[in-house]
Amino acid sequence: TALLMFFVRKNIINPISSLSLNMKEISEDMDLNKQIEIKGKDEIANLGKSFNLMVNEIHHYSNHLEDIVEKRTSELNNANYSLANANLQMKKDLETAKIVQDNIIPKIFPVNDQINVDGIYLPMEDLGGDYYGVFQIGDDRIGIVIVDVSGHGVSSALITTMAKMAFTSYSNKKNMSAHKIAKLVNQELFRIIGDLDHYLTAFYGILNLNDLVFEYTNAGHHPALLIK
Repeated sequence: TALLMFFVRKNIINPISSLSLNMKEISEDMDLNKQIEIKGKDEIANLGKSFNLMVNEIHHYSNHLEDIVEKRTSELNNANYSLANANLQMKKDLETAKIVQDNIIPKIFPVNDQINVDGIYLPMEDLGGDYYGVFQIGDDRIGIVIVDVSGHGVSSALITTMAKMAFTSYSNKKNMSAHKIAKLVNQELFRIIGDLDHYLTAFYGILNLNDLVFEYTNAGHHPALLIK
């Protein structure tokens, strides 16, 4: 029994006590230049090696802490600068899109002896997906269109602009019905937009100024109101 106790004390208890004492001294003094003396190749020695490696890593980072902090601060500043520039550019793009959308909404309407036309546009957001237009077609007809694109924002505003151009372009073709024009506009927009997550509804009509006959087609839009 005495021999066994001597073996345990020499090979287990004493190395663990020594390792514990060295760890305590290093942690209390914060002397990161100290290293635990390694004896043998057993598990206790491996634990000492691991502790020495950890101390070396801490020592390395403590010596280079200012450089690491300075580098990280510079990276964050650069990231914040890039983000600020991106936000500024996005704001400018939104302002430009809003100006374009404001300009496609008519402020001046065709003037003649048969009818009076007026309109008002109040978008829920800075950039909406709505559009209306009243435009002269030849000498004796007036085109009237109301468009509602799904969603809001730049993409919806872009589609309303395309719709405006398409309706105006096809309306100037002679002897074409409102139904035919709406169909051609639909084909044109679908060719450009395809399967994107957007759609639009439209009400389009042509008023003949000679006989005041109003020919119209409704493409999924709310019914128009006729008030007498």
